[in-house]
Amino acid sequence: ADKAPTCTASTTPGAGTNCTGTEHTDFYCKDDEADGAALCMYTPPHDCYNKKCTGQQDYSTTVIDCDQSVNVCKFNDTGFPECSADSRGEGVNCSHSDQFYCNSDESGAGLCVVPPVHTCYNTKCWGNAIFSKVSIDCDQSSNRCTFNGTGYPTCTDTTRGAGVDCTGTEHTDFYCGKNITTGDALCKETPPHDCYDKTCTGEQDYNTTVIDCDQSVKMCKFNDTGFPECSADSRGEGVNCSHSEQFYCSHDGSGAGLCVVPPVHSCYNSKCWGNATFSKVSIDCDQSSNRCTFNGTGYPTCTDTTRGAGVDCNGTDHTDFYCQQNTIGGATCQQTPEHSCYSLQCQGTGNKTGTYIPCDGATNRCGLDADGSTPLCINDARGSGVDCNTSASYYCGYNGTQLKDAICIYSEEYDCFDNICTGALAFNESTIGCNQNTHHCTVNITGYPLCINAANGTSGAGVFCKGHFSCKQDKETGVASCKTSHGLLPLYIVIGIIAVVVVAGIVVWFVRKRMGGADDRQSLLNRETGY
Repeated sequence: ADKAPTCTASTTPGAGTNCTGTEHTDFYCKDDEADGAALCMYTPPHDCYNKKCTGQQDYSTTVIDCDQSVNVCKFNDTGFPECSADSRGEGVNCSHSDQFYCNSDESGAGLCVVPPVHTCYNTKCWGNAIFSKVSIDCDQSSNRCTFNGTGYPTCTDTTRGAGVDCTGTEHTDFYCGKNITTGDALCKETPPHDCYDKTCTGEQDYNTTVIDCDQSVKMCKFNDTGFPECSADSRGEGVNCSHSEQFYCSHDGSGAGLCVVPPVHSCYNSKCWGNATFSKVSIDCDQSSNRCTFNGTGYPTCTDTTRGAGVDCNGTDHTDFYCQQNTIGGATCQQTPEHSCYSLQCQGTGNKTGTYIPCDGATNRCGLDADGSTPLCINDARGSGVDCNTSASYYCGYNGTQLKDAICIYSEEYDCFDNICTGALAFNESTIGCNQNTHHCTVNITGYPLCINAANGTSGAGVFCKGHFSCKQDKETGVASCKTSHGLLPLYIVIGIIAVVVVAGIVVWFVRKRMGGADDRQSLLNRETGY
């Protein structure tokens, strides 16, 4: 027959099982209800633990306090809850990507609380209940406020605490201040300026003390005595400039920021020269959109904030003058006076002397390419020409076969006028009809002939004639000539004299005849009347 089991007292432990970790923390021991075998009841760690224990079965609404960071929630055979010190109990695990602290919901279940990130944090903790007027220092950028059981404030270093949220970038758009009485955080905004002060002046007994302080990156503060301090908390004071015009920043005698509007010039310098030991050093700098400055050693720099130095010219740019630079990069005004007649061509020099290009000098000027020989037509001012006597009627012509040298052609009261216009250059064989008694000839920039209506009384080419003549124009060239009439003049004179004598004789005969008839009538009357 099987023998009944016996439990024999012994100094040597019997059968069991081995568990991992620390008993009453990482596990507790329990017997299997069926065979009594030892079991390891593991209780894994959590970040935040439940604070209560709720019963089961008929006691499912029964809740008891139970700090499960050091106790475990168990139940007796009826389901009544028990807070056992066998090990730790239940809780929740939190994300470790940010700070958190533990709290509990209404049922006592553990909660992970992530405190909000603020821009500026409070510097005091205030108590609760009877300690509501008690405060302690507490930098809540790395601590938070709690209370002990009596309501006395404590500064807990688990997470950050309370604060305020500011707009912008810290140490630029704002810095963190505080209410001296309450310790509450304040956003001390530092608005941007166009130009910043460069010094910091003290207060009270130190109101004449001035220290250097670039307030574009630092701000002027004062200690308790009024002595000035240049703080890196944020940017500081300055002035705002009108953006309707270019400006750059400078400072007055006290170091206060100034907006400087550079004058507008007609022509601008093209170089910057250094200062002090670099006074003979220059760099290229188009000062129509840049200005010259110096670094700390006096070396020249070209700064693209505003326009720079130059000169003022008389008249309208691209008409009355154009800009050039002298050998040191200084701007000069090249005046281009108005003329009556302008050149229509530019001529090269050197080995390009025979090269001509079209260029209307009324709106363009002649120049040379970088090789110094090839002609260019530059559209930055009017060009060369001649001045005519404007009190007389004139029109423009050109010397020679090219259209380079303009001349003044004055209208004459010719007896006979040409009736054809002839072109020039590639159109030197082209002609158009033109009654130059009421029109005059010219050419366009290509040399094509034009017939211009002489509305201002400017007639064209012709010839003077003498005596009795008739006008004749060459059929091909249209050039006028005088055809004189003088061979039959003596005959006409003789015929005229004879005609005069005959007429006079007829008149005398007629008069005499009438007078004779009158005498005859009177004699007849006398005979009839007896007188």
